[in-house]
Amino acid sequence: MPPRRRSPPPASPRSSPSRASAPAAATASRAARSPRSRWPPARSCGPRTCPSATPRSRSRRSPSPAAPSGSAALYGGAAFDLSSGKVLWQPKASGCQDLGYAGGEQLVAVRKCGEYGDEKYEVQLLDPKSGNVKWSYKLPTGIDNAKVISSKPVVFGVDSGDVTASGVTDVFSLDDSGKLRTKITLADGKYEHDCGVGDVHDCHAITVGNDKLYVPTKEHDGTAQGSRTNEIVTFSLATGKTAGDKIDAGDDYEIFPIRMDGGNVIAYKDGPYNKGSQVVSVNGTSLKETKLLETPSTDAVRSAISSMVPKSSELLYTDGRLFMGKDLVSKPYSTDQKEYAALGFGAK
Repeated sequence: MPPRRRSPPPASPRSSPSRASAPAAATASRAARSPRSRWPPARSCGPRTCPSATPRSRSRRSPSPAAPSGSAALYGGAAFDLSSGKVLWQPKASGCQDLGYAGGEQLVAVRKCGEYGDEKYEVQLLDPKSGNVKWSYKLPTGIDNAKVISSKPVVFGVDSGDVTASGVTDVFSLDDSGKLRTKITLADGKYEHDCGVGDVHDCHAITVGNDKLYVPTKEHDGTAQGSRTNEIVTFSLATGKTAGDKIDAGDDYEIFPIRMDGGNVIAYKDGPYNKGSQVVSVNGTSLKETKLLETPSTDAVRSAISSMVPKSSELLYTDGRLFMGKDLVSKPYSTDQKEYAALGFGAK
């Protein structure tokens, strides 16, 4: 059987990382930019406001500049009304630093306080118009990162130890008052999602809806001889236990969630060497799958899609159109080589 076409991935105030509408505020962080981070970060805007660019920290373990003893520095973000340019709120003198924000239905911030070596981290829900903190959830001691998966409900993941290959090892589900509902443990190496190192709002192939967490498994042997496949499994955001739902990719396909569409899951299916890739809608109750789009199966298109590494790069689907783009671009090795920075497909 010819090889699969997929290639492995290369070795303030302060809403859901899903591509929903943004909060009524623009935010800007004072954190330092990382060369490995995506820049500028993906954003989604509402009719009047849009989050401004949020620089990334160089590494989730590297120290940030500390204010001199006995003094306070300006760390945080600012918000602007996009129609008037009016400043809605701005940084205040504080010993804390906003590491980043996530928008959508609500505005969530990840904040760090304390001196180097004794930092404390927390996740906050903010009022986008005033910057006031509605509630704050303090992370357990020893946790120095938080990656927001959803802003409503507030769900975030962490690496509980060293940086792992799977994005996050533990997922925290909070209620409307900022209290912990449950913690979901995702064993490293068992699940196939991606979250940027040091980034607050940069998770892919993992989503929240129907009071559940949707996450894809690693590939494994399929039912047909020599085939490979995987599935999307679910966890309850109330109990932390598996919810029993399983969305199968099918032999020689790999599936992962893009985002929610109401109660349905919009998912991407990476096809085998002789077929195109698909975007499907999966009913959240019956798990019935409806194909929305299929890419051409020509060698040129399959090669171009493979170069994008869809699971870890920008991938958007809306109104019958699929868009994907690389995070980084480089000069081609030769003038005869054609490389794409972005691709777009439309349903017939």
